[in-house]
Amino acid sequence: MQRKALGRGLSSLLREVDTTTSGLDSVTVDLIDPSPLQPRRVFPEEGLKELTDSIRSTGVVQPVLLRRSGERFQLIAGERRWRAARAAGLTAVPAIIRDLADREALELALTENLLREDLNAMEVARGYEALQQKFGLNHEEIASRLGTSRASVTNTLRLLRLAEPVQHLVASRELSMGHARALAALDSHAAQVKLSRTIVEHGLSVREIERRIALRALPARASKPAAKPDALDANMRAAVVEMERALGTRVKIVGDQSRGQIMIRYFSPEDLHRLYEWIVRR
Repeated sequence: MQRKALGRGLSSLLREVDTTTSGLDSVTVDLIDPSPLQPRRVFPEEGLKELTDSIRSTGVVQPVLLRRSGERFQLIAGERRWRAARAAGLTAVPAIIRDLADREALELALTENLLREDLNAMEVARGYEALQQKFGLNHEEIASRLGTSRASVTNTLRLLRLAEPVQHLVASRELSMGHARALAALDSHAAQVKLSRTIVEHGLSVREIERRIALRALPARASKPAAKPDALDANMRAAVVEMERALGTRVKIVGDQSRGQIMIRYFSPEDLHRLYEWIVRR
């Protein structure tokens, strides 16, 4: 039996906290440590300063979520509020203390940040990867636990194949999630880096990048004896892009409007199972 997505459970918990102070603890900020499971790695200075100023004025409105770690406490959710509270000179913060295993702690941290859209795409990808590698969850289980779609989980994990410089651009939000997914379709890291720089320099749209990537694939098709130089017209190239977006993987058409083959790539048993479910169960 599938367990309820944590996104709903956390939302309910936070609503309770917003309406009552019963059950809250006041915890000294110096007794709180960041969690090594925290998926968030970037805390922009400007946003942190704004929150610090707000806390100086009104205090910490929403409590942080903690678990005990010996004589100290480990942050599960609310690291940004904790950092801002320290910067504002507060000695203690309101907190909810829960007894949580590592997997539950990571799931809750991911869910809170996803609900608030605080994480950049690479942080989300590494969080999913941790759930996969540390706790053995497959794509469907991650999606169910976090209240998202399996396709979204798969597409996000594909970002980890991006070249390191491209990942930095995604993490700094210079590249959008849509741009990143399009670039992940390129096998060459050098090509990813080159095209990512073009995106940043010229402000190219996701659609334009997908069009360019589709065009890049044409010479490889044309070099094969069985393929005609102009086998794929604009409509068929557009169809390839749409199929890749829907399936979350590389798609190749060999042939023309009359007949041909559609080849769908998969990169793992999880990918194959996901594609099977998507095609057969729809």
